[in-house]
Amino acid sequence: MTDVLVDIVRTYRALKAAHGREVELELRLGNSDGCDQFLPGVPKHVFEQLEEDMTADPSLVTRRDTWSETIDYHYVGTSGQPMRTRVSVDSEQMRMSNEHITKRLVHKALVKRVDGCDEGVARICLSHEIPVTDPPRSCVPTHIRIKQKKVFYDVRGEMGVIWAYELSRTWSANSRAAVEHRQHVSEPMYEVECELVDEKGAYTASISDEEMQQSLMLKLRCVLGTDATTPLGCVSEYARVENHDARRGKRVGSRSRQNG
Repeated sequence: MTDVLVDIVRTYRALKAAHGREVELELRLGNSDGCDQFLPGVPKHVFEQLEEDMTADPSLVTRRDTWSETIDYHYVGTSGQPMRTRVSVDSEQMRMSNEHITKRLVHKALVKRVDGCDEGVARICLSHEIPVTDPPRSCVPTHIRIKQKKVFYDVRGEMGVIWAYELSRTWSANSRAAVEHRQHVSEPMYEVECELVDEKGAYTASISDEEMQQSLMLKLRCVLGTDATTPLGCVSEYARVENHDARRGKRVGSRSRQNG
């Protein structure tokens, strides 16, 4: 478990130095299908309790009280690489914006309690989101996802935003008509994410690899709702890109937030 987190921390630092804000390190809460495959989502009552707890937490800041909506279109680019176009809708400003990326997974691991309690798992993912400046003029989406989200920020003085906690309600399908229909007739999936933002880079620069590993462990315990006495284990380190550019120097219960 510790070795996996240390490896993630070291790879994150190398990637961050090379690519800055294109690097994403996030934790997601969900369950396992029994074969070490991650299934995102939590029960509605857990989601609502988390929203209530975070709204009441004076150390967390939200930049808007309403839910914001995005639509993700996943498709295959002209060179065969998977791509995502995200359309963000700002209902307050009455405007829309687009973002095009291709996402390269660097590392992911599934973490769960090892005390016999099967009460959810967490997935930790390290990715490189590469901006695409010349997206195809047309495409056939393979997956479309509507997401309504609310984000709570852990802001620490002059260091700015360190962690971001995202609660989202999502609907998915393979066409725009199908996903809009699901949004109107079915319950959403309730998703919980925690992302290391480190807005100014001061947080990770001020701590050692060991301290950052301990910080990740605290956040894992936070999303899993466990205390320091509960043993955690890595179910599987089931995705690893050994020859990533960084190696070559190129380019659920109520949970209380734990600082780290």
